[in-house]
Amino acid sequence: MWQEDWIHWTIRRKELRHFQSNILFRHGFSGCGKKSYGEEVTRTMAADFLKERPVCCQNKVTPEQLKKELEQEGVTVQEHPYLPYAFFISGYDYLESLDCFWKGWFTVQDVSSMLVAELAAPEAGNKIVDICAAPGGKSLYCGESYG
Repeated sequence: MWQEDWIHWTIRRKELRHFQSNILFRHGFSGCGKKSYGEEVTRTMAADFLKERPVCCQNKVTPEQLKKELEQEGVTVQEHPYLPYAFFISGYDYLESLDCFWKGWFTVQDVSSMLVAELAAPEAGNKIVDICAAPGGKSLYCGESYG
C-alpha cells in the first residue's frame, strides 16, 4: 500500500509534504521505531510539515536587483533585519522554477551559516579550518566574501 502512496504523493513537491505528514501520522504514534510520540505530538508534527517556511538566500548580485527580479517572478521577499545581502523568500512553487536561481543570482544558505562567516571576519592570508564543512557553504561564503 505505501508504494502506491509513494508514487501518488511524489508527483509534486507540495504533495510530498502531505505524504510525509501522512507517513508520520500513521507511524509516529503506532510504535514504529524505538520511540512513540503519542497522538497529540504526532498530529502537531504532521501539521507542521504542511506549513510553508520562508527560505533564506544570500545575494550574489545587488540586493535591489535580486529583490526586483524575485518580485517580478511573483516571489514574496522579506529583507533580513541585520544582513543586508540576505532575504527570506516564499510564495514560489520550487527554486528551479525561478529564473534568477538559474542565473546564479542567489544561493540558499541558513542565516546561522552566514553569521559564522561574519563573526569570524577572516582577512586575506588567514588560514581557516572548517571542521563542519559539509557541503561547505560557510567555507565557500568566506572565500567569496573575504578573498
